[in-house]
Amino acid sequence: MKTVRKTLLLFVVFLLGSYLFPLIFHFDQTESIVVPEESSSENPEITSMLETADLEQSFVSSAGFSNYVGMAVDDFMVDYGDPSEIKFITDDSEIWIYGSESVDYLQLMVTNYVVSEILVLGSSIEIPPFEMGMERADMYQVASFDPTFEVHYENQLVQINLNENELNNQPLVAFDNQTYAVLTMDKQTNTIIGIHYMSNESLIHSGMYEVSSFSSLTEEPVVQMNQAIQEKVKSEQILQYINIMRRKMGLEALEYSLVLSAVGNELYKFHETTQEEESSLEPASQQESNNDALVINDDASIEIIEEGKEAADSATESESEPLIEENTLDQETIQAYLNEESIQLDNVRLLYQPVLTKPSVYVLQWFTLVEYREILMDKSMKRIGISFRGDELLLILDNGFEIGL
Repeated sequence: MKTVRKTLLLFVVFLLGSYLFPLIFHFDQTESIVVPEESSSENPEITSMLETADLEQSFVSSAGFSNYVGMAVDDFMVDYGDPSEIKFITDDSEIWIYGSESVDYLQLMVTNYVVSEILVLGSSIEIPPFEMGMERADMYQVASFDPTFEVHYENQLVQINLNENELNNQPLVAFDNQTYAVLTMDKQTNTIIGIHYMSNESLIHSGMYEVSSFSSLTEEPVVQMNQAIQEKVKSEQILQYINIMRRKMGLEALEYSLVLSAVGNELYKFHETTQEEESSLEPASQQESNNDALVINDDASIEIIEEGKEAADSATESESEPLIEENTLDQETIQAYLNEESIQLDNVRLLYQPVLTKPSVYVLQWFTLVEYREILMDKSMKRIGISFRGDELLLILDNGFEIGL
């Protein structure tokens, strides 16, 4: 009898073990992760793990502002009222601005009376299923993030690819109503500081990511505003975005300086004169154009940021995008000009790079890069000058010291 009982007991233990072992083994498995690699020029940071989907593109249920993209702007006005300001971009596109402070800033891109983009920077604005100021770990609990997307555009399927830096600092979210959103992560706080909702067409033409080749329907030429007005609108946007971010961090807003903008324009002229002199002496030694960014940091040194172009214009240029034909600024020219004008590097910060996208794209990208962020968030800086030369952008920040031209 004892033998029978022992046999039954061992049989029961065997059965329990057979069923429980696979379950225990299953719960011990970990999901695949992607660990971002920090560039050697950046300060060491706590490594974050980014969850990615392995097989199919992940979709997030449409919520909040994603439901307004692609809709008539009148529908948005029913819920949010009239904008506080409207900026005209072309004959059929406008920027509608709601709010002006770091807590309530909201911007719409309206094309032919349809909402094509929504940019949210205000810290108190709800952006479900995410939150402004949300940390990485919490963000990854809400959604998984893919490195590759397939976007429908004019009866085509266009592929968008994110590199590892973009996947960690400006990941893309696809909603189930065929709208998209770019989440911008602050490089220092590792929290969401902005979200940019876009339609399929806006995303493809944004210049943010690498895009596979596609054919675009021939459209009638768009009537642009004159160059001076375009640069004025861009300058206002750049200043607005930077100051919103500074206020979020408890810093004073930068004051726009016509003097510093004039310094930037004089630097461009100095560069052109230098090129002409060099060309007359050595016609065959023309310097090739480059797209590197230059910064003057708090160490009072000029530094080339080679990845600046990749971060600001990571997408492959389409045939319709303008190319920069003239030679771009270099560190020797900047140094020579500052020395000639007796401008001390200790008093200024400088950021220069060619830009082929919109301020709503490249300004936010600056805050995902250490070198750029340190300049823009320098608490000793009081004023800013903004100068354009075609597709080249030069920012000069100073601590308020007097500059004479």
